[in-house]
Amino acid sequence: MKYIKYALVISLLLYIGNIGLNYITTVNLTPQQAVSQYYQWYLKCYANDEKFKNPCYFYKPSEQFVSKKLLAMLKSNEDIDYDYFLNVQDFDANVGLETFKVVSTKKINNRYYIVGITMKGWDKYLNSSIDVILENNKWKINKVTPLQDTDLVN
Repeated sequence: MKYIKYALVISLLLYIGNIGLNYITTVNLTPQQAVSQYYQWYLKCYANDEKFKNPCYFYKPSEQFVSKKLLAMLKSNEDIDYDYFLNVQDFDANVGLETFKVVSTKKINNRYYIVGITMKGWDKYLNSSIDVILENNKWKINKVTPLQDTDLVN
């Protein structure tokens, strides 16, 4: 009985420590880092998990990096026939993952930034402007605006 109590206390401490670590690592991210971490996670899931291509599978994990407003819009608009975050219907996520980069950052005010990203698609670079807002002390994606794709230069 004594060992069970110790095991429960240790488990509780590890759990609380893990919550604190996750909180610290997400709160202290810059807008650029939040966008980069979300897209790195998103592209890995997209590349490795067939069911992930159904948007209902990513709502819960995305809450850490996507605003409540955007998640609500995506949930209510189930008939979107393209990937909102990538602005494509079909995509080689492994190539996107290898070539993804943040290319610009513009501060609008202390709670709002615009982050520019690019990654290689099938035959073009996919470029987007990401509106990032401060929500509950975390930088979160609030809107993704596709920009003109540019031809790949060989």
